[in-house]
Amino acid sequence: MKKIIFTILLLLACVSSVELGKRLIGPRGVFRYEARDAARSKGDTTAGLWISEYLDFQCEDCRKAHEVIKAYLTNYPSEIYYQVRFLPLSVHVHAWVTALGAECAARQKAYWEYEALLFEKQPEWTESQDARPFLLDYAAQVGLDVKKWQACTEDPSTEKTLSEEKDKANLLGLKSTPTFFINNKEIIGSKALKEELEKFFRDKK
Repeated sequence: MKKIIFTILLLLACVSSVELGKRLIGPRGVFRYEARDAARSKGDTTAGLWISEYLDFQCEDCRKAHEVIKAYLTNYPSEIYYQVRFLPLSVHVHAWVTALGAECAARQKAYWEYEALLFEKQPEWTESQDARPFLLDYAAQVGLDVKKWQACTEDPSTEKTLSEEKDKANLLGLKSTPTFFINNKEIIGSKALKEELEKFFRDKK
């Protein structure tokens, strides 16, 4: 009897894991396309290569990965669909506030401009005791409605969005950045990303 009960519990656990996977991992990578993804996504959803990235703006290797992704999106704009997810790590003191700023830039449809500036200026704000004045300045530089952006960064609903995103990362067991899901394959780090993309496009020739 105990063996039967154990078997049933095991089967239920397996089913639950499969269902969780269906919710978290779509047919091409982490998360299916949703309308709300658009502000932090680039490319064609029918592209053969889907890349979902979990990043932390204070992570130096994320800055390197940013350059790799930018180059491939420039060279293969119709062949890649790219999504950004936030995973602000507790070891980085400015990770959370920069993610808030980026999310609020996305809500004004200026995520990519803001992201580019965050990585370009990373050495500047990373070493500061308080990154917020720099982030406010970047918001102005990319043409955001600064008052609206600032209100957004202080809105509990923005915090909730980031918390939910981090919870999903935790469910996937992610512990470092940058982490990528490339057509469902997990890749960690800018070097591995570059190697995987080189292989993908080399094999297509």
